[in-house]
Amino acid sequence: MNHNRSTRNLAFTLIELLTVIAIIGVLAAILIPTVGAVRKTAIKAQCASNLHQMGTALNLYRNDNKDRLPNGTTPNPRLQWIGTTLAGDLMRYGMTWEMFFCRGNQAYSDAQMTEANRLKVINNPGDTIAIGYIYLPGTTYNATDQYGRTVISKYKETKGSKITYRLVGADLNRKFNDLWDGGTNHSSNNFPIGGNHLYIDGAVRWHPGSAFSARPAMAGDSSEYYFLTEDK
Repeated sequence: MNHNRSTRNLAFTLIELLTVIAIIGVLAAILIPTVGAVRKTAIKAQCASNLHQMGTALNLYRNDNKDRLPNGTTPNPRLQWIGTTLAGDLMRYGMTWEMFFCRGNQAYSDAQMTEANRLKVINNPGDTIAIGYIYLPGTTYNATDQYGRTVISKYKETKGSKITYRLVGADLNRKFNDLWDGGTNHSSNNFPIGGNHLYIDGAVRWHPGSAFSARPAMAGDSSEYYFLTEDK
């Protein structure tokens, strides 16, 4: 009899079980948003690191090529589509295949970061591949000035002595046929929360989406690209 009484005393009552479940629910409500925020911060930092490595590779290329930046538009001038020759050059100067993509845009990365596209870089010079960032040097896409007017792109020139810009790359923030869907590396409900920007000296800076999402910086082929053009 004493043994049975002891067993009953060790059992949880319904109220105790409900209390434990309620505490777990409260903790989950506190911790899950925090974990999500930490994950987004980590992805933002990783994408910034990728762009920084791109900047390092570009400057090593410049040192070996009379201060000239490699042209990313041959043979196709879409900003997130670069020539396989450029991709191969950047990989020879330290970038890895995975560095061309951002985990913040996972569906896009999964579609483009394929073995077939990687082999293009090795076996098909003069072809193009899609990457998870935009590359500006050499582009002939139409630019937009601070008043929303279409102007000639200043990014065409790749010779160091004539370069009139500092921004050379950025996180992908792109509308296609007026839709953000799948075109942003860091988004909330498909709308850009911001983007890392790569400058010619190798520095990477984060700018909030509110600073550049009001109008496209460049446009062409049913695509609009959003980034902060001011060199601050």
